[in-house]
Amino acid sequence: MHILFPLLLSIPLSHSLILPNLRPSLPLPHNLSSTTTIPGVVSDRAPSFCKGTSAAWAESPSQLPLDIADCTIALGRFFVRVVQPHLRDDYEFLGPKAWPRFGKYPRVAVTPRKYEHGTCVLAIAMINFYPSSVLRERGEGPFANNDLARYLSIWARLREIIFTCGGPGWAAVGDEGQWGQNIGAFVWTKGSDMDERTPNETI
Repeated sequence: MHILFPLLLSIPLSHSLILPNLRPSLPLPHNLSSTTTIPGVVSDRAPSFCKGTSAAWAESPSQLPLDIADCTIALGRFFVRVVQPHLRDDYEFLGPKAWPRFGKYPRVAVTPRKYEHGTCVLAIAMINFYPSSVLRERGEGPFANNDLARYLSIWARLREIIFTCGGPGWAAVGDEGQWGQNIGAFVWTKGSDMDERTPNETI
C-alpha cells in the first residue's frame, strides 16, 4: 500500500479537507503542499446519504455481505491508481452519450465507472443516471449530464461515505455551478441491485 494512504485515512473530515503538516522525510506526490485545501469536499449542501438499511444497496443474493475492510482497500487502490497520478487535474465528467461542453478542460471521463474489491464497489456516476425513486435525497433537479471535478474530491467523498456511513451510501460532487453538483460518488455491495443496474465500466 502507498505510504501516503494510511496518513490520508487518518485525516478528520471538515468543511474543507486540509492536509496536515508532515515530516520533511515524507514527500508528497506531485508537489502537493502540506496545507493544500480541497474546496467543497464536505459541505452542508451535499452531505453523505447513508443507505445501509436499503436492500437495493446493501443486499446481494449471490455475494457475501459488504465488508467495510474491502471498501478501505478499494479506496486505497483508487487513490494510488487514479487519484495520485491526477492530483491537480480538472476533469469533465460525462453521462452516457453526453458531449463535452467545457472546452478548456481537455480531460474527459465518461461515467459510470466502478472500482471494486471483494464485496465492495466504489462508483462514479452522474446523479441523473438514476431516477429519483432510487436517489430519493437528490431532489427533482434538473441535473446536468456534465460537471467538473477532480478525482481527489471524489476520493474524499468516497472516504466520507465509508467512514461516516460505515456501509453503502452516496454523496454529491461537482462544480456547484448553475445546476449545483451533478456527479455522484457511491458505495454499495457487490452484486446488489444498485450494482446490477449500473453498467460494468470497472477499471
